[in-house]
Amino acid sequence: MKNLHQIVISLFVVGIVIGLACSFSGASTISAAPAAAQPAPNFQPLEMRLINDPRPIRLPPPADFNPRRRAPSAANIVVNYLLAGQKLWSGTPSEVTCLTFPDQAKTAFNYAAQLAGSRFNSAVTTTIDACWGALPTGVLGRGGAADYKLSGIHFTGGVPDTWYADALANALAASDLDPANPEIQNAYGNTIDWYFGTDGNPGTQTDFVSVALHEIIHGMGFLPSFSYSSGTGSWGMGTIFPMPYDRFVYNGSGQFLLTSYANPSFALGDQLVGDNLFFRGTNATAANGGGTNYPKLYAPTTWSGGSSISHLDYVPFSATELMVYAIAPGQSKHNIGNVSIGVMKDIGWTTPAPPGTNYLYLPLILR
Repeated sequence: MKNLHQIVISLFVVGIVIGLACSFSGASTISAAPAAAQPAPNFQPLEMRLINDPRPIRLPPPADFNPRRRAPSAANIVVNYLLAGQKLWSGTPSEVTCLTFPDQAKTAFNYAAQLAGSRFNSAVTTTIDACWGALPTGVLGRGGAADYKLSGIHFTGGVPDTWYADALANALAASDLDPANPEIQNAYGNTIDWYFGTDGNPGTQTDFVSVALHEIIHGMGFLPSFSYSSGTGSWGMGTIFPMPYDRFVYNGSGQFLLTSYANPSFALGDQLVGDNLFFRGTNATAANGGGTNYPKLYAPTTWSGGSSISHLDYVPFSATELMVYAIAPGQSKHNIGNVSIGVMKDIGWTTPAPPGTNYLYLPLILR
């Protein structure tokens, strides 16, 4: 995470002072200071897991989706398939040594990338580094942003003093802020009984398009910075600045996690494993019925790295939304879902105008 490490060292003391102040006050303060004061730890990529769920869930793609065309304003997503022997997340606990990416999987992934891009606006091409390799048992795919940009320092746009995933930062800035590097990184398990078709009928296999679409959306910014270790909760990836997703996380008592609990603290840790967290964004809530129907987040009482907080709760949303933590063989989700789209809009994405006759007929670029 190059930009998280390229913070002005002279501001280190600012972070220490603010951190101490938070510790004594018992509540975190989102500072207006111009830069983070310390480098970030390795950020665990987010996961989609395998689950045993016999329901024959099918979410077809939006009626206006056509993989051979996109609205002129829609995001163009290109895929760089890593070669055998290359490494993803090298030097971190999540490191994957890539194998040859199967051609059938490439076809399915291209389809998922087209689908993801068609839902959001960006004038900047988004590049994904995709890896095929061994993942832990039960993990179908892993993904996240390749890096993050701090609003007000690396670009102008969005909410000041907030870490934005590269793809979203580029969209807000209308410029490629780091043209030499990808925006998103994904890895997919090589031992899964995958279905590589694009028709959403996987039979008894696991639908690859659904998992690929899920991980792409994570990489576009559907992710928090909250972490949990030995009872202690924290946010900011080792800095004093949140991600946009973090700014909408509240508990069931209406307390805003970023300002109601010290960062880091055991009290915050209790909240992260309390099964009582909600996303209170305007668009996501409206898509969930409006009023006080805030979408519940997945916050199990045992922390699940790569899954906790970063997904909608499974029980209320698994039948209608892509962005839950798991999927079962035989299910397919080729639609992100209205609440998940609402989350993306709340964090800063905009969506293309309703379909008309003005389309670009551009194939996905393979690299």
